[in-house]
Amino acid sequence: MLSSRTSHRLHKACQAGLAGRRCFRSAPAACDRSTPPKPVSQADGEAPPATTHFGFKDIPSSMKESLVGGVFSSVASSYDVMNDVMSLGVHRVWKDSFVRRLSPGRRGGYAGQRILDVAGGTGDIALRHLDHATDVHFDSATDVHVVDINGAMLTQGMIRARATRYYDASVGRGNTTPARTPEHPESDGRVGPRLRFSVGNAEDLDFIEDNSIDIYTIAFGIRNVTHIDRVLKEAYRVLKPGGVFSCLEFSSVRPVKPLVGESFETARGDGYGTSRFYGGEGRDDVVKVDGAWNTVRSAFSRVYEGYSFSVIPLMGELVAGDRASYQYLVESIARFPDQERFAGMIADAGFSFPGVPLGHPIPSGSLEGKAYHNLSLGIAAIHTGIKPVATNTAQDKNSTSEHL
Repeated sequence: MLSSRTSHRLHKACQAGLAGRRCFRSAPAACDRSTPPKPVSQADGEAPPATTHFGFKDIPSSMKESLVGGVFSSVASSYDVMNDVMSLGVHRVWKDSFVRRLSPGRRGGYAGQRILDVAGGTGDIALRHLDHATDVHFDSATDVHVVDINGAMLTQGMIRARATRYYDASVGRGNTTPARTPEHPESDGRVGPRLRFSVGNAEDLDFIEDNSIDIYTIAFGIRNVTHIDRVLKEAYRVLKPGGVFSCLEFSSVRPVKPLVGESFETARGDGYGTSRFYGGEGRDDVVKVDGAWNTVRSAFSRVYEGYSFSVIPLMGELVAGDRASYQYLVESIARFPDQERFAGMIADAGFSFPGVPLGHPIPSGSLEGKAYHNLSLGIAAIHTGIKPVATNTAQDKNSTSEHL
């Protein structure tokens, strides 16, 4: 269940009239819609507070970090069970495909790669990176730095890592406390010479140097942040020229509208920033098209959404005793931009796409196969962006981008 502190925050948010279409069972009293909410007073000339979404609820942006933190603290010890419930176990296949497409590891006699795995909590992606580098490229130098805003998730990852070949007692010394934890500032978060864990916010990676990372990955995490555009800008900052941004995330199974031919701007206030490519809100950008394949996808999307909203929260209650967290996770998927729209956001951050030469415009039409690859009919998608090199000279031979 959510912590009492998180439930109290939800209760206060609903009392202020900030709750949306669905309410958490952990705060039922706050969801009484029989009386209208009291208006929130605001000083003359004072700008209204910035808002974002928490599932289907609209909340002050300042609250999202703590509310999401409450969700993941609640599910940290059963995170793999949660993913099994939400994907019927297919998430393991998706993650394997995600890492294989990147093929992390040094090439030839060059130095090992520096990989940053953000929102990587329990370490399942980080360990896959190391396994691939070690077993496929015979690379014992590539290292992974796992960053997550939730210390409980990181602790689970450190415990898991201690049972692997990457744990070194002389380095880790039995450590299960991530770096940058206020309560234990002395911890460096290392469990071995190639793997470390740190507490950090994806929107502000001030402890990571500019142009220092070869591969930046984030799996099933970016939809939970407050400002997606800030996360993408930080990813761009820390990557080396030629470095690769790769994101695995739940996505849309519906047919989606491709990028429009000409750019136009629309200011957004929901954490998605300003997009050069899309207007409208959420799923209003879904295109209505004819054709047997899209008819199949549309029908499948209705079945999948029915499963998501009716079955997953119930399974969360039965399997993990936590319906509220699973309800939020389903709603967060529904609120996340579809594949084409998220690809536009990645381009807005400065990234290019595999197969698109530096300086060339982003091609019109669907970006499937270029900017993203659908998994399981679009239930999830792998998004890839490349930080352009400064000149048109050949890229670093150790750069992953040339292998995508």
